[in-house]
Amino acid sequence: MLAFLLCQSAAVWGVTEEKEVPSAIREVVVFRQGAQVFREGKSALPEGRSVLIFSGLSPALDLESIQVGAAGNFTILSVNSRRNYLQAKEADANIKNLQAQLEAARDRYAREQAISQALTEEENLLLANKMIGGQQTGVSIQELKAAATLYRERLTEIKLLQIDIRKKLNAIQLEIDKWQNQLNTLNAQLQPIAVSEILVAVDAPAATNATFRISYLVSNASWQPMYDLRIKDISSPVVIAYKASIQQATGEAWKDVKLTLSTGSPSQSGFRPMLSPWWLSVAPPPIVYRDGMRTMTESAKEADDALAYDQAPAAGGPAVTQRETTTNIEFRIETPYDVPSGGQPYTVLIAEHKAPASYEYYVTPKLDPDAFLTAKMTDWEKYNLLSGEATLFFEDTYVGKTMIDVENTNDTLNLSLGRDKNIVVKRTKQLKYTDKQFLGNKVTHTIGWDIEVRNKKKQAVRIVLEDQFPVSTTEEIEVKLEKSSKAKVDEAEGKLTWELNPAAGANEKLEFRYSVKHPKNLAVYLE
Repeated sequence: MLAFLLCQSAAVWGVTEEKEVPSAIREVVVFRQGAQVFREGKSALPEGRSVLIFSGLSPALDLESIQVGAAGNFTILSVNSRRNYLQAKEADANIKNLQAQLEAARDRYAREQAISQALTEEENLLLANKMIGGQQTGVSIQELKAAATLYRERLTEIKLLQIDIRKKLNAIQLEIDKWQNQLNTLNAQLQPIAVSEILVAVDAPAATNATFRISYLVSNASWQPMYDLRIKDISSPVVIAYKASIQQATGEAWKDVKLTLSTGSPSQSGFRPMLSPWWLSVAPPPIVYRDGMRTMTESAKEADDALAYDQAPAAGGPAVTQRETTTNIEFRIETPYDVPSGGQPYTVLIAEHKAPASYEYYVTPKLDPDAFLTAKMTDWEKYNLLSGEATLFFEDTYVGKTMIDVENTNDTLNLSLGRDKNIVVKRTKQLKYTDKQFLGNKVTHTIGWDIEVRNKKKQAVRIVLEDQFPVSTTEEIEVKLEKSSKAKVDEAEGKLTWELNPAAGANEKLEFRYSVKHPKNLAVYLE
């Protein structure tokens, strides 16, 4: 196997014979931004020198990233590339389908127009020949009635048919506009209209057969992680459906290809930054230059490595191989996929995990009477999760969206699962303790609250309930917590925290009370 990087030669030693080699995309490594495409092609080579052309490639191809591997009894002399503005790109499946729909709608429009024109001609013919009898000869009353009826009935039919045709034409025109607008959008995404070509100059001592494998980087492709989180009940694990949303507008249709999803970035520098001496002087400090390009040899090696790692099928989905390299994570999906060009997102299932979790309800009845369920996962790192949007399903019901944020998560990953109406919390003011006492120029307010928690679920739950009492910021105001009903008290922030474990169907009652003494002439908000 021989491998050559792109050679920037202007000519290929005077070779004149050119031969186009058909090739197909077999594998694609999709990065978070960009992709590496692997094509394979076969050709019979004549004796001597010739130039092989791999055409119809993506206009978003990075010319400096081209690599060519070959097998056969011949020598690769050079690898070159060019843009071909004369050969139009083959439209992808979406565009071909839209063009077919548009053409069919235009045909229906033309047919209706033809029928309308025929009816108009018939109407004109009737009106032009409406004279009955001659100038010297009159007509009978019966003949006049028959002629009038004929004209009226036929003209009425024509007018009604024309009304129907106008409605059909308006509807078809709306359809034509819809297809045309969508087609314009897709065509705009595929600009520029040029295709890329790779030219490989070879020298064969005798006629032989050759197999080629070429690879190159393309922009306008990416993937984003997304999740479905399903929880049967608070005694079951979190079922994580790990998915990828892939989209590409490279101008090439990826048909029946094996996909590898990589968290790496081919455009990011692979070199560590180097510190230069920090010289203090009156001159401006030196500028530290860093290499902004990754070497193609390194990226190619990583892409090749992605094609040969141990298989570990994920349960509940297609066979997916995970590999963690030094700098990124890769998922190789064994099932081939179709990803047409056009920028539309396509969802691919990466893996499905059952993650043990502990569940807690959080409720702050002063602000909101509803209880909010959260799931805590302590061993989440082994699933190689990335930050992304997650769709939540609790007890077979869609409850909304949330975000998995692994960048700002330490040992425990917290997932917010939304409100649960089966935890009922009621907070009411204690009227018997709400009073005022006056002493000199001071007034003392005593305020108490009752909190009732009811667990309507079929199992015991863990609830963290928070409330608060005021905190004084001046010596003129004195605050005293009279009763806290065994809550954890944070005096500095005035926070009360209860950790409850009510059984199924159980009620728990809490209360707290505080007093505030302040000057009579000072307005203080106490609730």
